[in-house]
Amino acid sequence: MRDLWDEDLLEFATEHTESAPPSADEMPPWNILIVDDDEEVHIITRLVLRDYVLDGRPARLFHAYSAQEAKALLSSESGIAVILLDVVMETDDAGLRLVRWIRDDLQNRLVRIILRTGQPGVAPEKQVITEYEINDYKSKTEITDIKLYTAITVALRGYRDLRSIQEHTRGFGHIIRSARSVLRHRNLNEFFSQAMEEAALLAGIDHEDWNTAPGVRGICLRAVDRGYMVVAVRGGYEVESGTRLPPDLSALNHPATAEIIAQVQGKPGIVFTDSEFCAHFQSQNGEYKTTLLIAAPGPLTHLDKELLHVFTSHIEVSYENLSLGQSIETSQREIIYTLGEVVESRSQETGNHVRRVGALAELLATLAGMDETQRSAMRLAAPMHDIGKIGIPDSILNKPGALTEEEREIIQSHAEIGYSILRSGKKGILQLAAELAYTHHERWDGSGYPRGLAGQSIPLSGRIVAIADVFDALTHTRVYKKAWTMEDALDYIGQNGGTQFDPELARRFVQSREEIKRIFNKYEEG
Repeated sequence: MRDLWDEDLLEFATEHTESAPPSADEMPPWNILIVDDDEEVHIITRLVLRDYVLDGRPARLFHAYSAQEAKALLSSESGIAVILLDVVMETDDAGLRLVRWIRDDLQNRLVRIILRTGQPGVAPEKQVITEYEINDYKSKTEITDIKLYTAITVALRGYRDLRSIQEHTRGFGHIIRSARSVLRHRNLNEFFSQAMEEAALLAGIDHEDWNTAPGVRGICLRAVDRGYMVVAVRGGYEVESGTRLPPDLSALNHPATAEIIAQVQGKPGIVFTDSEFCAHFQSQNGEYKTTLLIAAPGPLTHLDKELLHVFTSHIEVSYENLSLGQSIETSQREIIYTLGEVVESRSQETGNHVRRVGALAELLATLAGMDETQRSAMRLAAPMHDIGKIGIPDSILNKPGALTEEEREIIQSHAEIGYSILRSGKKGILQLAAELAYTHHERWDGSGYPRGLAGQSIPLSGRIVAIADVFDALTHTRVYKKAWTMEDALDYIGQNGGTQFDPELARRFVQSREEIKRIFNKYEEG
């Protein structure tokens, strides 16, 4: 075994100082920094490591000839795995000071530091190992090519393992943050839209990558009758959220996506390709089925897949709980709609009136700046606005001609009757329903009933339902009138803003023609 500083070896090394750079398809190299003021040390180290490979990755050497040069390089290059560091350079303790700077100022605990010195008396091994956070200590006189090779390999394995632990820690921390972000959403569509964004981050996709990186795409599909509904979509697909797709996904114009999605249908599970992640979620009762696909710009690493597995498990549990809550809410909504339809049928109005009023109330709640929870509550409570009509005689409700003063007073009492029925409810939805049932016939100018409230003293829920109820009544046939056109009804709402209706709400509502048309198309009369 030859000494590393053998003269013949040095002469050979001077002629062969550089190895060929790694090809583009090789694994990224291990970055090793040599810090020494002796050029011969750099030359010999280059020779010994010129064919070095660990885990399929070659070595790439960086060179610094003083502690100051090393600081500059370490400040700009964050991926150094191992430092071969001399002690005595511009000063007797320059290397030791550099160790302190790396650990304390740069806060780099990952890089492995091998201290090499030709003057062990200046830096005694026991003292240096105890007082400085280094990983190995070598005297230059004892280092052979094999010992250097061994020391580098041990150091790189330590760096690799620490880096893996760090990446796992960061990844699991991101999963916790991502899960919290997703769980804030109580609506299944919004839940999965956020889940897709968070899964993309775990797959190494930044927000700007959706529009710039080739091959990056994401889509979330919910199973519906005779196909799928696009819940969320990003990247290279030619469809929008809300689009209905056939079972074979041919309208997606992306056979690769259709193929991988087909692999996960039928039961919950995950499929990975080289750069794609696809997960299928299904509630236990089979009522809700959702598929999520992410395509990354490059191959998914083992860590990427591991983190996506864990994230998917979190989403799966949350999805089941949310699906159960959604089923309960759907049942509650159907009960409310049925109750509203029973009341409306007594006045010979169609059941879709309460559904349209609920949807219009949700739209107006959005225009008023309400949050997701408040909007959902308005949609659920608004169909109960006329529940007090259950106490009004049929002869008055269905009278085609003008009402007498006494009959008018009786029919106006439905607001108070509805309030009396609903106010005893302990749930927030029933309390909200009681409020809007009581106040949706109040007018902005104070001339409404039952209490003659005016302006901002009318609860927002009542102001919202006032517009939704009147607009729907105007645009549909009643026993006492023919249906108005949508434009005529919108003109009426706009003209009566500031007298009958909240002027700002009326203005925003009139400007929302397209959203109103979508609601009417969904709940058109049969």
